[in-house]
Amino acid sequence: MALASFVIINSRWRPALLRHCEYDDYAQLRRFMPKELFESRMQNIKQLVSTDFPHVWLDTYLFVLAMVLVILAAIFAVVAVELSIETWYPLCILVVPAIIACWTARRRGLYFIKLSKFYEKLDECLKNMTVLDTSHRLKWDYRSPRDIERSFDFSTAAAKSRKNDAVILIIEITRINNAIDRRSSTHRQRDEEEEGLPMYNTISQDLILDIGPPSMEEHERSMLSLPPPVYRSHVTLASSRGSLQHYLQQQQH
Repeated sequence: MALASFVIINSRWRPALLRHCEYDDYAQLRRFMPKELFESRMQNIKQLVSTDFPHVWLDTYLFVLAMVLVILAAIFAVVAVELSIETWYPLCILVVPAIIACWTARRRGLYFIKLSKFYEKLDECLKNMTVLDTSHRLKWDYRSPRDIERSFDFSTAAAKSRKNDAVILIIEITRINNAIDRRSSTHRQRDEEEEGLPMYNTISQDLILDIGPPSMEEHERSMLSLPPPVYRSHVTLASSRGSLQHYLQQQQH
């Protein structure tokens, strides 16, 4: 369970920001983290969000500006036709919306690249905070919000959502349990050892295959490996038969 939660809010009309409660509102976190350290950590995250997060509020205002300029150009064109005004140079104002459209299109194309870089920097920042807060046994981490957390009153982080606000990320502080960490490391080591050893089923199957009847290839291989037959001549067989009869006669006498 998280000791404290903070949210990063992205708005169409304002820069993205980190929202959190006051230090005194986190009853569980106060037991493990002093107030000065809490304020320092929040300031670091706020600075990271302010400088590296790809804000969209500027695109919103530029879009509104382009729409206003187009409307003004249309009004001028109608008035010029009614009053027979032959000046055309005020219509050059339409160049500005074209430039804004090209610039915002380029920003939208780079949005996900900048967002990915922001995630990398945030992950590195939270890992450094976890290392620095090891003495307090605290772990910093972030996650994506669930569907029900994107537009509701996130009271744990004082993020009273508005209509045009969206919860982008949720940063959490959890308590590190040494017993759980040791148990997880033991399980991880045991899994690595089991990965290096063959499975029992595999060994038993290998033994069964070795004990089973030989295949046709093994039978042909054994037939080919038999020694060649020994052929003896008729003279050798007759001499051996005569010596055997002579031996039997001596035994009778």
